[in-house]
This record gives sequence, C-alpha cells and structure tokens, in this order.
Amino acid sequence: MVSRFRTTSPILAPRLTQGRIVKEWLPLMVTWMIMTAENSVILACMALVVPDPVVPFAAFGIAFALALFFESPVVMLMTASNRLVRGPVSFRAVGRFALLTSLLCSLLIALVAIPAVGRLFTDGLFNLRADIADQVIAAMPYLITWPIAVGVRRFLQGTLVRAGRSQLVGFCSVGRLVAAPLGVFAADAIGIEGGAIGAFALASSTAAECIAVIFLTRWALKDKLGRPGDPEDEDYSLGEVARFYIPLSSTVLLSLSAASLISGFLAYGIASIPSLAAFPPVYAVGLFFRSVSLSQQEIYIAHLANKDPAVFAPIRRFYEVSRWVILAVLLAFALTPASDWFFGSVTGLDPEEARLAANGFALGALYPWFALLFSWQRALLVTERRTGPMLTATVVEFAVTLGGLVVLVLMVPWPGLYGAMASLAAGHGAATLYLAWEARKTTAALD
Repeated sequence: MVSRFRTTSPILAPRLTQGRIVKEWLPLMVTWMIMTAENSVILACMALVVPDPVVPFAAFGIAFALALFFESPVVMLMTASNRLVRGPVSFRAVGRFALLTSLLCSLLIALVAIPAVGRLFTDGLFNLRADIADQVIAAMPYLITWPIAVGVRRFLQGTLVRAGRSQLVGFCSVGRLVAAPLGVFAADAIGIEGGAIGAFALASSTAAECIAVIFLTRWALKDKLGRPGDPEDEDYSLGEVARFYIPLSSTVLLSLSAASLISGFLAYGIASIPSLAAFPPVYAVGLFFRSVSLSQQEIYIAHLANKDPAVFAPIRRFYEVSRWVILAVLLAFALTPASDWFFGSVTGLDPEEARLAANGFALGALYPWFALLFSWQRALLVTERRTGPMLTATVVEFAVTLGGLVVLVLMVPWPGLYGAMASLAAGHGAATLYLAWEARKTTAALD
C-alpha cells in the first residue's frame, strides 16, 4: 500500500484542481468558524437556564480568557503534525511532544484552579468584584482537562489533513457545536451553577470532539501512516520538536494577548467607554475573516511539504485568487453601509458605538487581509521547517503594535478605537513583510 504521506499519496494526485483544493479547505474553514462561534452558543444557552446571567457571563468570560492564555501553546499542534508526521515513527515522536505539552498546559490551569493562586488573578490582576471572582474560581476546575482534549485533538487533526481527510475534521467540529448546548443543560441538571456551567459545557464539548477525532483517526489512517524506513519518517527527540514548535506557537500567544493589550490602552484613550464597548464586536468580525487564512494554511502545508513542483502552481493560484477575493469582500464590507447596518442592527450597539465600530473596522480592515498573506508565508517556511523567523516576526509585530498604541491611542486626538485598529493592522503588516522577505528563497525554489 502506498503511504498517504509520500509524494504519491492521494492528497498529491497528479492533477491538483482548484475544486479539489476547495473541497479540502472548506471543512477546515467551518472548523475555525465553529470555534469562534462556540462561546456565543454557550452564552445563549446559559441565558435560558441562569436567572440573572450578567455575573455568570462575566465569570465565564474571564475564566475562558485565563484558560485560553494557558492553553495557547497547544494551538499550533495541528500545523506541527501536518508538517512533521510522515509515518508511524514520527507519529509517535510528535505525539509524545503533543501529549507532554498538553499535560503541562493542564497543570498550569490546575494551579490557577487552586483558590489561593486563582485569587492572585481575580483579586490582584483583574480586581474583580467578589461575586464574579468567586464564580471564576468555581469555574476553573472544570477547565483543567481542556488543554489535553484540545492538544490531542489538534495533533490528530493535523494527521487527518496531511492524509487528505479534512472532511472528517469538519464533521467532528459540527458535532462539537451540537455538544456545547447539551453540556449547558447537563450542567444545570446536575446542579452546577453560575459561570461554571459555561466552563463545564466548553470542556465537555471539546472532550466529545476529541474522542470522536481519536476514533475517526484510528479508522481513517489505520495502516496508512506510512511505511517503516521512509527517510523522512524521523524519530524526533523532544528537543528537536520543541525547536521547531516554540517559534511557531509564539505567533498564537501574541494573537491571544492582543485583545487584552488593546483593551488596556483603550481605557486611557479618548472616548474610552464607547471604544471599549465597540472593540469586542469589531475584533470578532476580524477573527471571522481570519478563519479563512488560518484554515487555508493547513492545506498549503499538506500539499507543499512534499516539495512536488507539480502542485505549487495550483496551490499558489488558489492563494492568489483568495487574497484578492478576501480583500474585495473586506473593502466592500468596511467602506459601504453594510458595516453600519451590521454593527448597528446585528451586534446591538447603540448608534454612536455602531458608527465608531464601523469607522474603526475600516481603519483596521487590512488586518485580516494581512493575516491571509501571513499564513501563506508561514506555510512556506513551515514547509522548509524554518520556524525561527516566526519568532522574530512576533517581536516585530509586538513592537510595531505597541508603538502604534502609544502614539495613536494615547497621543492622537481621536477615539481610541481608531488608533487601536490602525495599530493592529500596522503590526501585522510589518510582520507579514518580514516573513515575505524570509520566505522569498522558498518561493523562488518552488516557482
């Protein structure tokens, strides 16, 4: 049997059409969109079972933010397994790293779940009201296993994408969206209260998806991971995987901390209250558009990692079309009444905040577009196993974003949201230009 991880595998069929690429990409885009929508579904269901949802909503939001920060090191395991797993030997080697990383992240959340430690965040860092802080502390234990489920799931999802079975990834994600409301109602039925209901639902739906991915992976890839003796099926040490993975994951840590950093600056800028109210929906729309780039990246890596010249042209054509289509859609949304309608009617912002949000999104509209370009450059570098430049790109993005926030939010006399979105776009643009410079040799070699 021919290995699915060799250049003659089904995913690298002799003629790679645009239709085939779209068919592989769409399930991954659905997966990312479901991830961005899951918390909204949980909150909507919590509103049905919690008499006064204000405090539970706040507590769940803060508990989720804390858990997400400590869970962030496992997010890029999908990319790591997609690139590094070439057969049974490398599957075990990368799998050991994935499991260890996930366990360490769960250990960090377990430490925060200890009331004395958790109070350092709720009472010290966030200075929360006592009723909200109590619910955050109560919610954290339910999230201890969340990084393990996420890490194992994303590791296995990477192997499925590598084998051309991205449809199974999307199928499991749809099941997760169904499991989330069931988790809310189950938590209420067994007597869990407050923000802990949301934490239980999130952890249980992710665990259900992880279990589904485990069984589907065993079924889909049984005896198809590759042949022993494949020269690229390497027995990586933990150190080798870490050197590849740590720079790769640094970009995620910055993305997850950007919202908190911007919120802190907005509190000191002009029109601080309207800006703070408008920023979450503006940022959420940007994340929605970013789901396109994050999902495409895995398809690029799965095809390009074998360095087959025959696939580079169709993959690059798909990228070129995608980037101009996304730019057109972004500009059409940002520069027409569509954004005014969305922020005024869909998000529930008042007219002043909706106008602020629409203008702010227009100033930062290139941020999701730069993310699409960034994902292409990152895929090219991952193909060559050159992740070091990503750490430098993270530093560049942080420096430019921070400098922009200082000048454009604190010094320029306009609403803080405008400066924040412009800074976000400038930082990601600078990082994208740097990666493009680093990836130029790879592009030339494949072209």
